Amino acid sequence: VVRRPGPLPHLLTVYHAPPVGSPDVFPLMVLDAILSGAGSMGMSGGGANLGRSSRLYRALVETELTTSASSGFSLMRDPYLFSISAGLRPNVAIEEVERVVTAQVDRLRDELPGDEEMARALKGLRAQFAYASEGVSSIAYWLGSLDKIHAHTLYDEFMDRFAAVTAADVQRVARQYLSADNRTVGQFIPSDGGGAAGAAPRPGEAAALWTPSERRWYSDGARPGGDPAPAGEAGGGTSSAITRAVLPNGIVVLGSERPEAASVVLRARLRAGALYDTVDTEGLARLTAIMLQRGTARHSFAALNETTDALGASISADAGRLVVDLRVRCLVEDFPRLTGLLAEIIRRPIFPAEELEKVRGQTITGILQGDQDTRTLAERGLRRHA
Repeated sequence: VVRRPGPLPHLLTVYHAPPVGSPDVFPLMVLDAILSGAGSMGMSGGGANLGRSSRLYRALVETELTTSASSGFSLMRDPYLFSISAGLRPNVAIEEVERVVTAQVDRLRDELPGDEEMARALKGLRAQFAYASEGVSSIAYWLGSLDKIHAHTLYDEFMDRFAAVTAADVQRVARQYLSADNRTVGQFIPSDGGGAAGAAPRPGEAAALWTPSERRWYSDGARPGGDPAPAGEAGGGTSSAITRAVLPNGIVVLGSERPEAASVVLRARLRAGALYDTVDTEGLARLTAIMLQRGTARHSFAALNETTDALGASISADAGRLVVDLRVRCLVEDFPRLTGLLAEIIRRPIFPAEELEKVRGQTITGILQGDQDTRTLAERGLRRHA
């Protein structure tokens, strides 16, 4: 237990885990995907943001016990750790969060994952591997990293090794590694009463939203704000000529075809950023962008998450200073379905009141987190004096 000044409690549970040469590595990667979604595998975090239909998200974030919940397992030359992390909401007992985490681990040990969960985890891993393998730079990164920790030939085995994992394998490694006598639990508890209820953002901070750190592979670095790198930024390599077209409704489309790529990236920009907020509506652009993804006339927030996670795809929206950015990343075969969902999110959002309160609480919690982050404080100061 660590007690020192800080905004909110945090829980970290770790288990001793095997090195990359162990046959249990791939079942543990599937287990990780079941717990919190398949994580990014590439350099610069260039994958899809998955996991909102995962067990930890549903048990901790949807129930408003935490603002974030994730698991993590990295490929290492030597034995390392399998981790579960959760950032608490104000006035939530850390013992309750630890109890829920333990219950989810016990569930993996006691019950076989269902066919649907296994399919979702495996599709997510296949998609993340495809996103992380685009471009010569990304492939070189993989080969060099794998050669340092094990053997570069493992790169060609990933898909077959994932496909060979069964539900029984997942339960077996859960029983072997996620046990009480193989576990260390860390708790951060603010010594100054951080995270009290009723805390409100100060003027100038309403648009701030804390984004949990992404899980990292090898020496991965997450992009600022947790955004996945668009195709071509992280992967390097070549791109074909850009084609420009104007649709009958006035939308300008810029496209670049890469026939060898297994995935598609779409980015839409709307002139609706924070610049258009007034003093009385500061933060509204970003709040609206987030709420676009929280339910439509046809799909609830949970249903949207189920669909994107099952396809190993992501849809995101965020407001910058000048524009609202909407992004889609998916495998080629799923592109028509994802563009349909994106159109639905833009044209038929319903802004559910229950989801609005959840987002409001997450935003306020994020501001409390930012009060203790030197980078966030520096950025706030710069904006005030720019």
